[in-house]
Amino acid sequence: MIAVLAGCDQGEQTPNNPPVEQPVAPPAEPPVEPSATEPTVEPPVEPSAEKPQPLGQTMEIDGFMLRANVSRTDDLPDAMAQQYGISADPDLSLLNLVILENQSDQQDATVSAEVSAQYESLTGQLADIEMRTVEADGYVSYIGTLDTSSEHIFKILIKAQPANTDQVLEMEFEVQLDTHDTPYTE
Repeated sequence: MIAVLAGCDQGEQTPNNPPVEQPVAPPAEPPVEPSATEPTVEPPVEPSAEKPQPLGQTMEIDGFMLRANVSRTDDLPDAMAQQYGISADPDLSLLNLVILENQSDQQDATVSAEVSAQYESLTGQLADIEMRTVEADGYVSYIGTLDTSSEHIFKILIKAQPANTDQVLEMEFEVQLDTHDTPYTE
């Protein structure tokens, strides 16, 4: 699937109205420029002792945004796994999907939809992911689990038809489990 964003091919965009100049107070002190002979050193990034974060994909299509992520079920908080009846298993991954309607004048809102998902192995074998609706605090999301015991690289294929529309949204992305069984997406 190829997505084309209107206006992205324009080199420079200009506003419809001329800018209104606002008075700006001069800075209290001039900024300090680093010397060309002094290297700037960034503090080292400490490895996180926390559990791995879910890997996500986001796609905007005709006024909707799909956000999907994949996590190992044994990395989920115990309370969440228990609440949704998901077993903590290193060979089981969770697909979580949220569909948002982009609203220019308001915060984006989750929407109900008919959702189907599959995963495809490198050999081309497709397996369905049974998705179920989760509603909490006024938000709607969709979850499903997939067996990743024998697959380390696979594609996720998602189709969603938001309620009260004829529009079908499609999303596809690759998930790869590294040698440490931590999922990441490309």
